[in-house]
Amino acid sequence: MTFRSKVVSRKHAEIFVDNELVYIRDTGSSSGTFLNNKRLSPPNECSPGFILRNNDIIQLGVDYQGGTEEIYRCVRMRIELNDNEKDYSSQQYNIKTYHSIQNLTKRKVNEDVHVEECCICLYAIAPFQALFVAPCSHTFHYKCLRPLLANHPGFVCPLCRHYSDLDANVSVEVEEVKTMLTSLKEAK
Repeated sequence: MTFRSKVVSRKHAEIFVDNELVYIRDTGSSSGTFLNNKRLSPPNECSPGFILRNNDIIQLGVDYQGGTEEIYRCVRMRIELNDNEKDYSSQQYNIKTYHSIQNLTKRKVNEDVHVEECCICLYAIAPFQALFVAPCSHTFHYKCLRPLLANHPGFVCPLCRHYSDLDANVSVEVEEVKTMLTSLKEAK
């Protein structure tokens, strides 16, 4: 990763994986690498690896000249590690939602019709309306949700608080989708 900062050196710190654990170490930076506000090593010395956990805060460098200009500010990051079980269950949820969207037009004659509502305005979600379907599969009127998209590319669902990068790559081959759907059918 690179940053436009005068306080972060070119080889400031290193993040690596060993035995399925994620570590960080300072690689001899002068302005310091901090994990949850604790400096990892003295200036210009390499540190041992420290285990990273969800919601840890990493800080690279310290503010210089009061941090009045952006280029002299330290870089802070909150760590979010993917939990494979959680990812698998959310992936299955998304596939089930995909199937339910596919089956929206297939309705039995005697079946009650369930009408979804937008959780922002509480009006019905109806055909021919401009809608926004979040990556977590929650649906909103685009008009209602548009102010929340001001933080683009980041989006936080107002229902489940799931964070999504709206600029993330969406290139998925047709064969990959078929494989996912086939594996879901076999799992049932």
